[in-house]
Amino acid sequence: MSRSDHADESSLESRLFVTPNSAAWAVVDLEDGREFAGRISEIVMLGTTMLRIDVPRDGRSRIRIFSPSVALSLTLCSEAEARAVTALQPKDIIVGGDHEPF
Repeated sequence: MSRSDHADESSLESRLFVTPNSAAWAVVDLEDGREFAGRISEIVMLGTTMLRIDVPRDGRSRIRIFSPSVALSLTLCSEAEARAVTALQPKDIIVGGDHEPF
């Protein structure tokens, strides 16, 4: 194995483990057929560990929070790849206006 192969493996390993203090970029496929791409992390909400996806859109991030049990797959990727996937998706329809995060 060459030195560059080891560098690629260590880079991938560092992206595989998402802890509350770290994040990775991924495409997330949900049970209902929806797909989100963005920066993923785990958060604790109401005493339960949840999957947080910061979806980049129009220079801002939309925060999506799901139970990890609804995620069928996580495909780790680069930030550029996640942004490219997001750019291909239809924009959200917001009822009642767009809200800024707290």
